[in-house]
Amino acid sequence: MLPGAVLFTNNLKFAEALDLLMLFKGQTQADVEIELSNLEELPAADKVQRFRSDAKGIACMTWLPKGMNTLGALFERPNHGSLGKASRAVGADKFGLAATLIFVR
Repeated sequence: MLPGAVLFTNNLKFAEALDLLMLFKGQTQADVEIELSNLEELPAADKVQRFRSDAKGIACMTWLPKGMNTLGALFERPNHGSLGKASRAVGADKFGLAATLIFVR
């Protein structure tokens, strides 16, 4: 996930929801798309569950199967120089940032 983006507990019980707090540079991020899949079914679009973070930056994963899980966060950020000096030289209007967390439940 994005740096510092996941609050995760290994005490999650079957069928319990997992809340993810999406942060970027310490600030909560609304409307971040998160995809949940496993390594075997990842290419199959109909097998991927999609969630979005709310206004408080929280995404509630309501379905978390046992076995291998892959969480992918997709996030766009305007290129106004806040990502560092080199980002200004790129000439792009925005950046697409992605992060992945793979874990076994």
